[in-house]
Amino acid sequence: VLADIVGNRLRQLNEIVAKIAKDNPETFQVTMSKEQKKNILHNIHNCVMQLVNPEQEQKHSVEVILARMKRKMPVEYVEYAPNGLTLHPELLQSADGSKTLFSKTAEYNKAISIPDIEEHLKKPVEERLYIPTGDVKLDKGSIVCYPIAKKHTDSKIKIPYVLSIKSNTPGIFNDAFIRDFARAEEAFKMQLLIDHNLEYIQAHRNKERESYG
Repeated sequence: VLADIVGNRLRQLNEIVAKIAKDNPETFQVTMSKEQKKNILHNIHNCVMQLVNPEQEQKHSVEVILARMKRKMPVEYVEYAPNGLTLHPELLQSADGSKTLFSKTAEYNKAISIPDIEEHLKKPVEERLYIPTGDVKLDKGSIVCYPIAKKHTDSKIKIPYVLSIKSNTPGIFNDAFIRDFARAEEAFKMQLLIDHNLEYIQAHRNKERESYG
């Protein structure tokens, strides 16, 4: 029931945002409140940690990153968990301009998981979804990326964010994890999109206030 209520609220906000975008084609820079983004990312991190460490042994570390996308290309990291995480720009944008996993996730508009990065990089270059960074520590483990997509009333799909979940332990983010995380994934997506839409609406209101002095 709660999911239905949240889903209905999200659809209402999508309709409002679509109308604003149609009437005001200029682009607004949308940024969710820092504290809200941090809370959502930490909740995702806690949820994933419980799934991959069911016996509370904390054997597997997890890194959660939210990246802002524009025209299906990553622009910047906007939030992460846990605190103190070192962000690596080479995972977001490759040195030679090749599409990274963030870009491909947005392009395909579906979750992409690589259970074992080292094994994946043994594939022919044209079959790889993960672009090697050249850093041995980064190019190992397991990773999954989720598109945070919203559908406008004109049926167009926009992807403002891509969520990345990575661990240095291979084999974690496999089909079983995606299945187990599915319900939580939808709830977190809704939270991110609701806040994204609210900030879009607020940006529009601020612009109106400025125009009226």
